[in-house]
Amino acid sequence: LHRVLKPTGSIYLHCDPTASHYLKLMMDAVFGATKFRNEITWKRTSTVKGNFGQGTKFWPRDSDILLFYTKTDSYEFDQQFTAYSQEYQDKFYRHVEPETGRKYSLVSMTGPGGAAKGNPEYEVFGVTRFWRYSKERMQELIDQGLVVQPKPGAVPRRKYYLDEGLGVPIQSVWDDIGNLQGSARERLGYPTQKPEALLERIVSASSNEGDVVLDPFCGCGTAIAAAERLNRRWIGIDVTHIAITLIRHRLHDTFKADLRPYEVLGHPRTSPAPRPWPPTARTRAATSSSGGPSASSTPARPRTARRAQTPASTATSTFSTTTAARPSASSSRSRAATWAGTR
Repeated sequence: LHRVLKPTGSIYLHCDPTASHYLKLMMDAVFGATKFRNEITWKRTSTVKGNFGQGTKFWPRDSDILLFYTKTDSYEFDQQFTAYSQEYQDKFYRHVEPETGRKYSLVSMTGPGGAAKGNPEYEVFGVTRFWRYSKERMQELIDQGLVVQPKPGAVPRRKYYLDEGLGVPIQSVWDDIGNLQGSARERLGYPTQKPEALLERIVSASSNEGDVVLDPFCGCGTAIAAAERLNRRWIGIDVTHIAITLIRHRLHDTFKADLRPYEVLGHPRTSPAPRPWPPTARTRAATSSSGGPSASSTPARPRTARRAQTPASTATSTFSTTTAARPSASSSRSRAATWAGTR
């Protein structure tokens, strides 16, 4: 994965807390300790089995870990936000503009550290302070009506409108995306299936439209569905044709006529004529039927469903997540390739 990762790519490795510390050492060895960015805690449930009522003697295990690494120090990352809660709005956006009815908050404009931090000192509305803005920038804000003096002699403050806010920046504890419930419409019965919202957050943060999402353990195709919805190109790989068939049905059921063309490689379409087993294979089969160990003479070949043959810029999986990509000469939309996987 490090080899195919684009220089601006990222990798997200998903595991549970019993293995995260071991895997972090491995990731440090492969990507370098300086390329570690975050240990994200995904609080996947609020109720867990085997809790105090069943006699357990440890804190209930309700979370998984996402290790976020990058290949270089120059990587794609778009901060994600959640909407302001009503409690937050009532606490911080208490003011209403009479002319427009728009809610706003008032934020300090003084420069932390004063002159020692290089903040300029001058007078605004009769109040002299060290400000975080230059005189020219302060005058622009005043002309735009964004500087408010709550009362005569008070320190002027800057006005921020609620409807212009991006929301609350998402940090490294994700407790707003729960695990899939049995009644969830997207649930397909796959035991390790992850919610699409989880994959959409990762792909949105570490890739752009036209990038390629590579899922090398695509399972039921959650990462592929998220990539298709976010207008990313994608590559999915799995060792069993059952997974590829499930993904094809999922894509067609979900996107219908909006599904873009894709290609399936390595998937059996006809039943070839049976070939005689070599002697070694017959011997192993006989040993297996008599209760001894059995072995396959030919390893299973992975099946691949893909939309583009490019390295990846972002990756996700139940075990790991990676981002990597490179420009593709065959597509003007492709600037990066994103690998996102779940198993």
